[in-house]
Amino acid sequence: MAEKVNGGKTTNLKKENYFDFGELYAKYKRFWWLFVLCFVGCMGLAIFYLIVKAPVYALESTIVISQESEGSGSVGATLVKNLSIGGSGSGVDDEILVVNSVTITRDMVRELGLNCAFVEHRGFMKNIDLYDCCPIKVMAPEALFDTLQYTLKFRVKIAEDGTVGIKVKKGIFKTLANLKGESFPVTVSTDYGIYVVDTTEYYVPGVKLDIKGVVSGYQPVAEDYAEEIDGLIVSKKSNGIQLLYDDTNVKRGKDVLNKIVELYNRRCQRLKDETAINTGHFIDERLSIIYNDLAGSEADIEKYKRDKGLASVSTDVAMAYNQKSSGEASRISLTTSYEVLSMVKDFINDPANEHSMIPLSVGSSEAGGMVDIYNNLILERNRLARSAKDNSVVLKNLDERLELVRENIRVAVDKSLETLEIRLAATQKVDDRASSQLEGVPSQERELKELYRQQSIKSELYTYLLQKREENALVLAATTPRGQVVDEAFAYSEPVKPRKGLVLFIGFFMGLVLPTILLYIKSLLTTRFSLQEELEQIIDAPVLGEICHNRHHSVLVVREGRTSSIVELFRLLRYNVQFMLPKETGNVLLVTSSISGEGKTFIALNVAASFALLGKRVALVGMDIRSPKLSAYLGVKASPGVTSFLAKRETGIETIIQNYDTVDGLDIVVGGPVPPNPSELLQTSRTRELIESLREKYDYVIIDSAPIAMVSDTFSLTPYADFVLYVTRANYTKRSLIRYFNTVLSRNQIRNAGAIINDTNPKLSQGYGYGYGSKED
Repeated sequence: MAEKVNGGKTTNLKKENYFDFGELYAKYKRFWWLFVLCFVGCMGLAIFYLIVKAPVYALESTIVISQESEGSGSVGATLVKNLSIGGSGSGVDDEILVVNSVTITRDMVRELGLNCAFVEHRGFMKNIDLYDCCPIKVMAPEALFDTLQYTLKFRVKIAEDGTVGIKVKKGIFKTLANLKGESFPVTVSTDYGIYVVDTTEYYVPGVKLDIKGVVSGYQPVAEDYAEEIDGLIVSKKSNGIQLLYDDTNVKRGKDVLNKIVELYNRRCQRLKDETAINTGHFIDERLSIIYNDLAGSEADIEKYKRDKGLASVSTDVAMAYNQKSSGEASRISLTTSYEVLSMVKDFINDPANEHSMIPLSVGSSEAGGMVDIYNNLILERNRLARSAKDNSVVLKNLDERLELVRENIRVAVDKSLETLEIRLAATQKVDDRASSQLEGVPSQERELKELYRQQSIKSELYTYLLQKREENALVLAATTPRGQVVDEAFAYSEPVKPRKGLVLFIGFFMGLVLPTILLYIKSLLTTRFSLQEELEQIIDAPVLGEICHNRHHSVLVVREGRTSSIVELFRLLRYNVQFMLPKETGNVLLVTSSISGEGKTFIALNVAASFALLGKRVALVGMDIRSPKLSAYLGVKASPGVTSFLAKRETGIETIIQNYDTVDGLDIVVGGPVPPNPSELLQTSRTRELIESLREKYDYVIIDSAPIAMVSDTFSLTPYADFVLYVTRANYTKRSLIRYFNTVLSRNQIRNAGAIINDTNPKLSQGYGYGYGSKED
């Protein structure tokens, strides 16, 4: 930020940061030739690239992976795992890894011979791919190609008379072999093995050939192809794999994809056959073992039955259960009868029940009829007792009969109880025998079931293995490929590279951008500036204008009647300086620069002359007392001057002022003799006295001071100046000096200041022509 004094008031000047396309155009239009050159060059390179670049075609092949399910065993084989025969059952993702594996790609490179690639050189940048039609071949032991890790470049030149020249190189500079005047076959010995170069069926004698080739090991080439071939899943719900590959040679591309599919199926078939053969051996071994185990199991069952005397476990168990059930039912019935008779006996023996009816029935036992007789007699007696007297003979007879019947019942009950006890004991023996037989049944049944279970397992496993042996035989006989080809390798009709529209667009774009980038880099690397606009971007003071290159033969270009471009620029500068000076009291202008050679004396002289043309009284004071040049420029006396006035108090101001007749109203005060102490001399009170006297005497005082980056003299004069004009020179003043001037401004060592750029090229300026005539004396 810089400050400007306008009418005694200080305002801030801020740089505008918006993008100005017109300014950019004006800045770069002088480099139109660079834009044309870059545009023509980039478009030419793009067209040349399209001409010499071989078109690249996209090739594609699609296969479907057959998903073979695992075989299932028989219904009863729940304890045996199914044997997987005829495939790994892995998913499509895993199969993509197999298809894209370096192993398969390596086999493809070996079988197609892609580790040796040849092109025929036919003129400038014209090479013909010789895949599958090359007139020569390079042969070497298979082991050499398996271990070769470097790429060797062969250059084979065949003359019309059949003589052969072969040069073999590794990299750009290392030559391994250089043979001339040889005849086919040619043995080439290198540090990386011995190779034989011979002809093929495509060789035509008498034809001059220049063939370039690269010979590599299988592994490096396979790795490159593995990166270039893409395997993609067609969709998430399908088992399809899409193989994609780009190549400049359509036939080679088709061969690559078809060979990849062939090798993949060959690998799957080989793995399937190996698995089936190994499975067959395993099944045969297991069948032999299980057959022997099955025969042993049947013999164990036979021996067990014989030892235990078992015809059939189920029949023996049924008989024992029937016996036990029958005995339990009989025992329950006998026990019930025994309990009933016991209650009848107790009832009869109780005196309280002498005339009571027996309430229990003893069924079909011996005492059953007696009980019925007894109950009938009790009923008869109870009926007579209600009408007869106690001493009735009939009652007595009935009581005697009742007593007799009761005694008979008692005897009969005792006999029946004895009989029931005997029968219960017999029933218990039968029950005990059946229970004893049933107690041994569980262990026998368990042991026999275990024997039958072992026999069943072995039988099921034997049947299962017989089935798997048949399935395995079918697998060995089957030759269905794992990857079924849906689309054999085909190429799209239009090449995918190079894309003409994109290449031309890039050429057009780079033709416009490249010169801009170059100019920007140039601006970053340059240490100087050449235009007013460039100065405005880096300086913190307002730029008042520019002065173009002086084509006059004198340093004084501003004269009466001149209207050249440089004169008009000085008039514009004069107006801007008047605008920056305080309106009432400001009339002292100090002109300085950073270093010598920037033209500050030239600027000070012509600014003073331009003010004098206004009819003003102007004093031009040369206060660069270390290197005074004003007298030499104007051809006036070099002494007395400023140093005479500063050093000698007796020297009056009138004695150092010289009238300059060439410009009316302009007086000159030269620097005078070079003093031994210029810095101290400028800091005396005589300096203030000199400037104040001149301020009162003249309308404008123009001070030509020393450069600020070389000495400190100018800083002694800035307190007396109303405005400082900082002079720079195009393509001369360094940007670092502008940064130094900005630092001076920030420290307030110079306050009210403006800059000007001197010695610019009018053709590069935005103000070219200036709108005036070009009359130059």
